[in-house]
Amino acid sequence: MSITGKFKGLLLAGIFSASWSIGTAEIQAKTTDSVNQAELSTKVSQIIPELNKERPSIILVNKDLQIIAEFYGDAEVVKGNFQETFKNVGILAEHNGQRVYLLSKN
Repeated sequence: MSITGKFKGLLLAGIFSASWSIGTAEIQAKTTDSVNQAELSTKVSQIIPELNKERPSIILVNKDLQIIAEFYGDAEVVKGNFQETFKNVGILAEHNGQRVYLLSKN
């Protein structure tokens, strides 16, 4: 085999090796994309039930803004049923039908 023949053989081997590496990298990238999409789908399916949960109409917090109690249902009915509790509160915020009250100790 001549030097030119050996060179052509090495050149072909190098081209084959480079092609193999590029193909392998492409397959790994596609696999990684599939895994990422699967992980994302799993995370989204876990988040959606959280978004559909009923939100409390009234939240009572202490001075450190730790949640003390959550009430569900019509706010006025809840306040009527727990009149004694609501004597010692001050409203902090109200948004989209939710109210946050600060519970003060007297």
